[in-house]
Amino acid sequence: RVHEAMFAASFEGRENPYNTGLQRQFWYTMWMMVLACCARRSLFTTFCPRIDQVDVDDAAKDADGFPQYIIIKLEKWKGNRDGRRWQKLKISRNYVDVRFCPVVALCLWLKTLHSLGVTDNGPLFPGLSTGHGRFSRADAEAPLERMTKDAYTSHWRAMCAYVGGGLLLSQRTHAARRTVVKWGARCGEPWMELQNAGRWTSNRSFMVYWQDGEALRRRLPPGARDPINDIWVWVPIQIEAGTSSTSCN
Repeated sequence: RVHEAMFAASFEGRENPYNTGLQRQFWYTMWMMVLACCARRSLFTTFCPRIDQVDVDDAAKDADGFPQYIIIKLEKWKGNRDGRRWQKLKISRNYVDVRFCPVVALCLWLKTLHSLGVTDNGPLFPGLSTGHGRFSRADAEAPLERMTKDAYTSHWRAMCAYVGGGLLLSQRTHAARRTVVKWGARCGEPWMELQNAGRWTSNRSFMVYWQDGEALRRRLPPGARDPINDIWVWVPIQIEAGTSSTSCN
């Protein structure tokens, strides 16, 4: 539903609130990455990785020219505000349906950044100007600005209202993380892999989400195939981690 609606002028009688091609690609790519990384709102706003923290060249390329995986180095996140630790996430391609592939979406986004003259090493998802036709800077010589958490929330609520109808009603951005955990559970993945992928330090609320997904999986008739397998199968994010002697700037 999100893919169909995001790149159309209207959806189920509702006008698309994303008024430029740049804004539509921006949000759809970020949405794919939020799902792939089981991300909190702050991961791609307050702590947004820089462009040079994304590696699309290390992996072998498929016949279509896109890499088999991407690597994102995280230097800061909610539980690591001082940058004392780091993580490298290995995000694999979705070979089931290219429309929902975070690797393809991010590669296309990097090409868009380059085509728009983004040569400085700023945030992977810069904030957009008021008209959503260019990126936000304090002035012509200033570096690109990060997207704010409030702007992210506005995007989320706009998507819920536009795409959701009677299906997508949550106004809380945290609903995305719950969705990913339920999705992974439906795909039969162990809860430890999902907790690790989402950087949870406590499994108190996490286990509620995972048990919801497990209940959905068990509810299927014997031998039935979960429709999620025809969209995007969740696979564990391979994580390399380490510590830094000084905080990252």
